[in-house]
Amino acid sequence: MLKAACLAGDVRAVRRLLDSCSSSSSSDVNQVYDDGAYSPLIAASLCGHLRVVRLLVSKGADVNLVAKNGWSALSAASQNGHVEVLRFLVSKGADVNRVDDNGFSALFAASQNGRVDAVSLLLEMTGVDVDRAANDGSTPLCVASFKGFVAVVRLLLSRGADANKADGDGCSSLHLACHEGHVDVVRLLLEHDADVDRAKVVHGSSSLHLASQQSHVDVIRLLLEHDADVNRARDVDGASSLYIASGLGYVQVVELLLENGADVNQATNDGATPLCAASKMGYVEVVRVLLENGADVNQAANDGAAPLCAASKMGYVEVVRVLLENGADVNQANEDDGGSSLHFASLAGRVEVVELLLETTGVDVDRAANDGSTPLCVASHNGFVAVVRLLLSHGADPKNRGKDTSPLCEASHQGHFEVVRLLLENGADVNHARDFDGFSSLHLASLKGHLEVVRLLLVDGADVDRTNDDGASPLCLASYSGQDSVARLLLKRGADVNHLARHDLSPLHLASYNGYVDVVRLLLGYGADARRVDSYGMTPVDAARASGHHAVVARLRATRCLLDHLVFDLSSSSSSSSGEDNDTQLLLVREEPRTTKKCPHCNRRRRRLYDDSDSRRECPSSLPETK
Repeated sequence: MLKAACLAGDVRAVRRLLDSCSSSSSSDVNQVYDDGAYSPLIAASLCGHLRVVRLLVSKGADVNLVAKNGWSALSAASQNGHVEVLRFLVSKGADVNRVDDNGFSALFAASQNGRVDAVSLLLEMTGVDVDRAANDGSTPLCVASFKGFVAVVRLLLSRGADANKADGDGCSSLHLACHEGHVDVVRLLLEHDADVDRAKVVHGSSSLHLASQQSHVDVIRLLLEHDADVNRARDVDGASSLYIASGLGYVQVVELLLENGADVNQATNDGATPLCAASKMGYVEVVRVLLENGADVNQAANDGAAPLCAASKMGYVEVVRVLLENGADVNQANEDDGGSSLHFASLAGRVEVVELLLETTGVDVDRAANDGSTPLCVASHNGFVAVVRLLLSHGADPKNRGKDTSPLCEASHQGHFEVVRLLLENGADVNHARDFDGFSSLHLASLKGHLEVVRLLLVDGADVDRTNDDGASPLCLASYSGQDSVARLLLKRGADVNHLARHDLSPLHLASYNGYVDVVRLLLGYGADARRVDSYGMTPVDAARASGHHAVVARLRATRCLLDHLVFDLSSSSSSSSGEDNDTQLLLVREEPRTTKKCPHCNRRRRRLYDDSDSRRECPSSLPETK
């Protein structure tokens, strides 16, 4: 109740509570309440209730009592600019330099909140520390400069505040005022000998860097009038003010800096120029201004990235146009990866930029990067149909294989049907294989399950049994990755169902090992040898069992049992009835579904083993044993 009365400034209520219940904890004049933020005196001082403050002090309130957060009555009154309360508290012995838990003194609190009268009063007090810093190193002058409180700054400077004292990050009052664009504060600080070129400890930015970063033109002009170093480089990256402004598109700042002697080609630590920065961000007006002032259109960064490469990659058509009009080398390549502007534009699918570059005299449409990829390769890989069509119409070679791959391989691998069709129509080699692993386009499409691409490649004459460096055919790869639709198509086109890859692995081995029961069923239907042993001595059943694929194991066992019923000697009955040669008959289960019935001899349901015209339709188990 006492706290509420103090906050409300109800003198009678405060007096009544103090007089009637002097022993009650609820009316203790020096009690700090449960929230830890207030005592009665702090509450009254915060709200500027001078009569209540006088009453509390007369009743024994401690003027230097601090709350949980270190707040005192003097801090509370300073924050809100209650001058009369401040004057009274100081007269009663309040410590003018006491700080709270954040290191904020009464002068700091008043300066931070722009309380001019309170600041003026505190500065008149004997012993007040005008440069007393908070825990983060900031002084009253720092916070007043940051907030743009001109009158407070003027007062502090008139009482000897250090204009060059910095906070914990190395930011001086001038840094803070420049960053926020407070021109009048900047002028005052410069008049009191603030160091115009002093750099922050963090990043090493000067006041001019900070003002340029925020496009504070008037502040920049004022700094330059006080001889700020226009070409000073930022410590962390070597960026000049011109580089910073160019990368942010501040045309007016760029013009002002250039008028005052900024080096138009000054590069950062990584070699990037202001023109690189503006081109990368697409600021065409800044690009024009820089070029008009002598910027080197082909000066590249340390990694070889020139302005044209940067603009092409990002798709800034107008910037590309301006650069080309000013003599940019259309074939200049990035030293790190060897990519040209056309390469980067094709990689990113920048259709308009690609078209503009292709119209430039002397462009090398098949220029390869360091990895051997051409613009056509990277566009094909990413499925940019319009870019591929443009490149082909300007003479790009679809047979250009590069060092490792070809456009057709890239498009097939990613399943870009329209790109594959375009490349084949323009003469791409359907059977070309990658250098590093021997994968052809059909291998890659089969592995990834791109059915329509596989169909298109086969129609164009792709070798259905071509092997890669591991001896694997497209069917092996489709089986390995469980692509049953692709495997079916390959088998219909004549793929060898028992082709052996390295280590004598058949398609059935590969499908069994990976547990693709549908592929296993398909391969068996086309006559895959379920008894074949690989170089490790394992059959498909062994491979499936080792990998824990029980459904595949069951399928393979059923097939082997069926084969055991099918292989039998008919030599005796054949010779007695027709005189034919005694040959072992092996009948394979076909892919098409058949009806089943329960066999009375082996008690299992089995597919019909013979045609209806055959007179012997009994289970082989029921036949008499031949001698």
